[in-house]
Amino acid sequence: MNLMTKETPMTNIECPRSVEESLRKTIGIRASAFVIPSSFVIPPITLGVAILSLALMCSANLSEILQFDREAVAAGQLWRVVTGHFTHWNLDHLFWDGVVFAVLGVLCERRQRGRFMLCLTAAAVLIPASVWLLLPELNTYRGLSGLDTALFTMLAGSILAEKWAAREWRWVTIIAGLMIGLGSKIAFEVFTQGTMFVDTVTANFQPVPLAHVVGALAGIVVAMLPELRAPAGT
Repeated sequence: MNLMTKETPMTNIECPRSVEESLRKTIGIRASAFVIPSSFVIPPITLGVAILSLALMCSANLSEILQFDREAVAAGQLWRVVTGHFTHWNLDHLFWDGVVFAVLGVLCERRQRGRFMLCLTAAAVLIPASVWLLLPELNTYRGLSGLDTALFTMLAGSILAEKWAAREWRWVTIIAGLMIGLGSKIAFEVFTQGTMFVDTVTANFQPVPLAHVVGALAGIVVAMLPELRAPAGT
């Protein structure tokens, strides 16, 4: 059951009149069009994940303690199932995973926090579970990319459904094209066992396309779930 919260009015940071006049004269628009809501903050979960991932990159020992490790999980270190997502192999790996997560996290968490949390939780558990069951030869796993994929398909699926219902066919075409692009990227990873952005040779790790497949499916399922609304009078 979703808890309905009362929205509080936002105050704006107005540009000084001298700046506004200058902008109007030089580019012919009102500076007030660029006011920044003073209430804007990075959503807490997205911010927390970003800070944690960056902090772990600074400590090789902590990364090894928290990465998904098959033998350690089998020995009872179950926290690695979730914490492995926040560890990365090198700065290049963290950069690509982290930037994508930050952008998608801000969009998804501000848009639908409950659905965002459900998507993250489902993907965070299902991805390592799939790795455990379907890739027995894979001993270690790190990275946010599976969660990134889940957030992307959840956001794209939600917007696609809204635009379809509104018959906004241009947006339907754009979102469908983005999802086809994601599918093509995953297919490239499956058939080449490589990645399109991170240099896996330099980082010395094996790509795991399965994580992206499972993440994508988790995001689509969460996007298809109906809204849970509080009963009237509660």
